[in-house]
Amino acid sequence: MSKYDWGGFYDKNDEYCFKQNAYFEILKALNKRFTACLDLGCGKGRHLAMLSSISDEVYGLDIIEYDSKNYKEFIVEDARTYNYGEINFDFIFSNGLLHHFSKNEVFDIINEISKCVKHNSVFIFNLHSKEDYKFGKGVNITTDEFVFHEGKEKGQLHSFWEQEEIIQMINKCNFKMIKMLHKSQNGYACWYCLASRNQPPLLINEN
Repeated sequence: MSKYDWGGFYDKNDEYCFKQNAYFEILKALNKRFTACLDLGCGKGRHLAMLSSISDEVYGLDIIEYDSKNYKEFIVEDARTYNYGEINFDFIFSNGLLHHFSKNEVFDIINEISKCVKHNSVFIFNLHSKEDYKFGKGVNITTDEFVFHEGKEKGQLHSFWEQEEIIQMINKCNFKMIKMLHKSQNGYACWYCLASRNQPPLLINEN
C-alpha cells in the first residue's frame, strides 16, 4: 500500500461527506459511550469530532504522520502490523482503508483486532462493493481484487466485496454483524458495517 496523502485529497473533495453521513446513520444504532476509540487510517482526523462525541479518548493511527494534535495519541504504524492489544480499545473505527488491502489481509487485520480488543467492543468500518465504479478497472490480481495502473491510485490494490462474504468473514473473526448499510453516490458504492464482540449484542438502541 503506497503512502498517498489521502488527508489532502479529502480536504479538496466535499462529496466524501456522504460517507460520514452514512456513519451517523450507523451510530444511531448504538446506545453506549466508549472509553477508548482507535481511528484506523485516520488521515488528518476528518472523523475526529464525530468519534469524540461518543468516546472519552480517541487515538489516531495512520501510515503517514499528519500534524493532528487533537488525538489522545497519533500512532504512525501499518494497520497490518500494529499491536491492537497495546491500548485497551473498546471501539475501532475505520473509513476508506480496508479496501486497499487484499481480502486475506483484511481478514488478518480484523481477526487480530478481535483477539486484542475488549469482549464488549464495537467495530465500525466500510468496504467497497462490486457496484462501485472502480470495480473491474486496472489489473485483475485475483477474484475481485485489482491493482490500478494509472491516476492518483496507480499501483494501489482495491478489493471489492459482496454482503455475504463480509458477514462470513466477520463471523470467522468472532464478531457479530449488527447492522449493514449499502450506500452509493457519484459512482462510489460501499458497505458500511457495525459489528460487535458482544454475544448477544447489548449495545443496540431499537428505538
